[in-house]
Amino acid sequence: MLVLAAAAQTTPPRPPSPIGTDPGAPKPKLPVTPPAEPHSTAASPPVTGVAAPLTSFLDRSVSPCTNFYQFACGTWMAKNPIPPDQSRWGRFDELAERNRQILRDILEKAAVENASRAPIEQQIGDYYAACMDVAAIDKKGLSPLKPALDRIAALPDKASVADELARMHNTGVSALFEFGSGQDFKNSEQVIAQADQGGLGLPDRDYYLKTDPKSVSCATNTSLTSQRCSSCWGMRRHRRATKRRS
Repeated sequence: MLVLAAAAQTTPPRPPSPIGTDPGAPKPKLPVTPPAEPHSTAASPPVTGVAAPLTSFLDRSVSPCTNFYQFACGTWMAKNPIPPDQSRWGRFDELAERNRQILRDILEKAAVENASRAPIEQQIGDYYAACMDVAAIDKKGLSPLKPALDRIAALPDKASVADELARMHNTGVSALFEFGSGQDFKNSEQVIAQADQGGLGLPDRDYYLKTDPKSVSCATNTSLTSQRCSSCWGMRRHRRATKRRS
């Protein structure tokens, strides 16, 4: 809903009253208001996109007393249909998409190798380039994960699982459980520690055990996604180690 606010006019402060002062004292001077500049009749350039003024979204062909939503948002909805790949579309979705485009431009610029890159630009650029190199990721397959899988397979007893879980959590893998911080559900003024189950990635075990085409497709796609993310992580570590040696 649009909120239209009228600008309040301000008046200059009144001078102090001369009552009770020495009649011979000079009277205080009244403040002189400079003449207002002539109002320009030139039209301002149109503002479009996320920064467009809210009044440009109004549909003035509709009475607000008849259909206020159409009056307030009609023009914006007509100019911004829901994209085919979205289930809904609004101003916040438009803003989020714009932010993603800005971030993508930053990453692609940082991924271009040149001597003038700052250390932080090199780090985020190399990380992005490694994750976008799909051909190299597919070629490596699960090989970047093999050291971790071999270490897990070689655990001698159940007691060693705790040490492996600690090692995995230190590397950012939320195995079996997750631990972080969030808003207190009972007191919104506090941010407290939160623990939750880790899960397997898909909603429940049936996605991994059912053999119908839909379940198999979900499990396969999830496995490929995990494989590519893990390969990206391994490639990034290999690239950093290679640069340190050089």
